[in-house]
Amino acid sequence: MIEDKKENLEAAKQAASNFPQIEFEFLASASQAMRRLQEPDVDGIATGLFFPPEEKEELNTLYRSYLKRTFNSSGFKSSIFREVMEKHYRNRWWEAIEKITEAFWTATEGSDQVVIERWIVEMGASHDPRIHEEIIPILRYMLENLPAPEFPYGAPLMLRAETMEKKCVLITELHYCNNRIGGPQSRLADAVDGMILLLPLMEEGVLTVPQAMEDGKGSLTYIGRGELVNSKEEPESWKKAIEKILSQ
Repeated sequence: MIEDKKENLEAAKQAASNFPQIEFEFLASASQAMRRLQEPDVDGIATGLFFPPEEKEELNTLYRSYLKRTFNSSGFKSSIFREVMEKHYRNRWWEAIEKITEAFWTATEGSDQVVIERWIVEMGASHDPRIHEEIIPILRYMLENLPAPEFPYGAPLMLRAETMEKKCVLITELHYCNNRIGGPQSRLADAVDGMILLLPLMEEGVLTVPQAMEDGKGSLTYIGRGELVNSKEEPESWKKAIEKILSQ
């Protein structure tokens, strides 16, 4: 069970107590999780998506490889991406290109700073007074209150588990991360698109495009917003993740 936030990991421990027949290990570090994943006594993982940056070469090599695959131009010509374009973006290429760009900066920098700065510049050219009076102040506030950098290490961990034929569940409020800095009700911080970050997992069949679009509904390998009871602070959410692992 891999989760960097203490309160969420406590919820995972509470959930695990309902399964006395299973031996659990709880890790807050993505690099530590990667090392343990190599061991034969580990049968599977339930992991969050975003983690604090770590200066661990093995982890970052794995992450760079995942990013290269995610943003490889040849990948955008694949049948999976065509399916994403058709079902998720409804063939609106301008929107897809924008999301790919924003996801790239967030995934490489660990925050939405570059994206928000670009929005401020672009909107600053508007002649609409409402933009300057209402939206730009919100963007500046968001820029001044950026959370600590986080990287989606959970995705390459999932891919590594899949290639090792180990069970895996991604438990994340992924589409909420669109709004990580603006709150769930805000659309201004819609900088991360899960359909982009999870492309390699879809290509390997770890999850399908419809599953990702539905926030993981009905998936054996992905629990998203639609299935979280409240959040990862709730033991019930982790209980669902364990049940999904056991069903694989």
